[in-house]
Amino acid sequence: MSWFPDGHSILCRGVIELNRLGLFRFDLESGKSNDLLILDDFGGLHGPVLSSDGKTIIYDLDDFENKVFRVLSYDLETKQKKELIRSRSQVLYKDVSPDGKQLAFWERQDNGHCLKVIPSSGGEAEILLRLEKDGGSINVNSVAWSPDGRSIYFSRGSKGDASDLWRVPATGGQAEKFDMTSTGLTKISFRPDGKELAFMSWTITSEVWVMENFLPSEKK
Repeated sequence: MSWFPDGHSILCRGVIELNRLGLFRFDLESGKSNDLLILDDFGGLHGPVLSSDGKTIIYDLDDFENKVFRVLSYDLETKQKKELIRSRSQVLYKDVSPDGKQLAFWERQDNGHCLKVIPSSGGEAEILLRLEKDGGSINVNSVAWSPDGRSIYFSRGSKGDASDLWRVPATGGQAEKFDMTSTGLTKISFRPDGKELAFMSWTITSEVWVMENFLPSEKK
């Protein structure tokens, strides 16, 4: 979900009749939703993010069968769509810079993951960071611009289900690891003043239960 600038409504991904995917504006006070974009096909719609001015939505269209992964922008005023990225690799996470001019995203590759930045209007992507596999898997869980636009934060798996918080300069450079680790750290989101961040922590557990005396008694 993403907040609209009015602070009273949020951008949501949803499903309507015939299993058609779409994007909706949900008003928290009235409980009503408005259609913003309904897909004409049955492609995979993922990861919608809203620009800081609330006028543009950037979202993924994933075609796993044909291995075509696209990122598009949708102007809420003009109703125009524009393809920003087309790749044979999946785009995992993305975030729009505070000034709305750039888009940061992770792209999955065979030998690892790449953190890239591209103009929000489209153009050539620049690689900021490349994480290559070294005998194991790479687990990247999120990406978020700092409110001042100078850094890009992300979480990276360390041991087991644990993930660490990292950041890299938005202009490129050495990545810096923070002394912060959490299980399944993802969905990083900054407070506008940059003094705090929120995140989601999740894990999967399995249990075995025993049910006793739950069958109906035998009729005589």
